[in-house]
Amino acid sequence: MESDGNIRERDAEPSQKRGGLPHPPDRALFDDINAVIAMKRMLATLPAIAIWIGLFFFNAVNLWGAFGTGPPFYGRSVNMDKWVNPWPVLLLIDLPAIAISYGLLYWGWRRRP
Repeated sequence: MESDGNIRERDAEPSQKRGGLPHPPDRALFDDINAVIAMKRMLATLPAIAIWIGLFFFNAVNLWGAFGTGPPFYGRSVNMDKWVNPWPVLLLIDLPAIAISYGLLYWGWRRRP
């Protein structure tokens, strides 16, 4: 039996086995995966919430401008020859933004890291 100063795998301390990790690798991997999943969820949820808040204010400003805040349809009836329906523009902005936010949430909240 040679004694070159190296510790054999079966004689080594648990912290010296498997690359010198302080705890078993499966536990370290489990902790890292949970941290990655939590970070991914946060990075996906915050932009989605920001998109929804932006859409709310964008829609509110455009609808108030088109229909007015006074009596029913005040803004729409004053300058009827210049009035433009806001719904097509709102749909062109809202639908892709909702799809992007849904994609972010799907990517962030699925279980795979």
